[in-house]
Order: sequence, then C-alpha cells, then structure tokens
Amino acid sequence: TGHASIVLRGSDAICGAREVIDHSQIIRVCAFPFEEVERYAGLLRTAGCYILASAREAYIGESKDVGERLRTHAQASDKAFAREVFVVTAFDDTRFDKFAARYFDYRLTQEAEARKLVRVIKGASPAQPCLPLDRVVAFNHMLGGVWRLLFDAGCRVFHTGDPDAVVPASPPVIPADHFDEFDMKIGRASCRERV
Repeated sequence: TGHASIVLRGSDAICGAREVIDHSQIIRVCAFPFEEVERYAGLLRTAGCYILASAREAYIGESKDVGERLRTHAQASDKAFAREVFVVTAFDDTRFDKFAARYFDYRLTQEAEARKLVRVIKGASPAQPCLPLDRVVAFNHMLGGVWRLLFDAGCRVFHTGDPDAVVPASPPVIPADHFDEFDMKIGRASCRERV
C-alpha cells in the first residue's frame, strides 16, 4: 500500500512552477507563484478548481477556463493577498469538466472552512451542484486523492504538516435518501426539489 506522488518542476527554483501527479489518479495539481499567472495561464485553458493562497488566507474558485479566470484575478486588487496558485484539473478533460470543477469548488470550500487553518475569502458561497449519482460517486473518488496532491504541491489550506493534525476526511458515503433527489431514467437523471 501507499502512494507515489511525482513532483515535476520546470526549473531549479524550489518555489517555482510544479505539477504533482500520481499515476493512480486522473487528477493533477499545478502550482506556481501568483505573480507568475500571466506566464502559466495559457497552459491552463481547461476546466478546473483553483486555490489562491497566502499563509493566512485562501480564495477557492472554479472555471471552465482556469487560465483566463486567473488572468482576471491577477488584475483584481482584492486578490492581491495571494502568494501561490494551486490548480486542480485532470489529464482527461472529458472526465474533469465544468461540473467536476463546480463540485470540487463546493467541497474544497467546505473543507477549508471546517479546518479553519486560513481565512476563506469568498464572494457568493459555492452551491452544491445538482448532479446524477454516477457523477457524484466519480467526483468523490477523485476528491479522495486531491488532499495528498495539494499537500505535496505545497498547499497548507487543508493540512499544516503537523503529524498530529487530522487529515481531511474521505468523501462521505452517499446516504440512501440521496436517491430520492433523482428521477431515474435510462441514460439520464434530472434533479428534483427536495420537500
């Protein structure tokens, strides 16, 4: 058992751009200094969830075009606190799409607020996306591997590195009443309001 994170660096700079992967996962984490957004934004023209972080604050967001969204944030004075950028995306754009990005935004924001290791800066709170059960299960499986990859990339929003600290929990088991939220049809599921 165990895990093998691979850290790929584009230069000798310890705090420079890096990509963290694990061959058992389809997700990957890209990290780089916030001041270098313009340099790397063109390489991130994909759906993803991202974290803008400093030692005390974090902003978590998502986009179908992370690179373009990061360019916008780099021009915004309210994001000037950021020192590092962490982007969660995947090698396969068909499995990590806008819906995955929204789900990760929701779950990572929840976890960061629960951990209270940094102040979470946000505009509107991300809503839990209404998704078919098969997508939720797949996204939870992907989410299970993201904590280690983020930590190995240098992100301390969810875990400090203290060996006595609690590691973020695995994604929750989907309760049986979750099935009541869906009209099941062959080939698709549509969301209903819960009463």
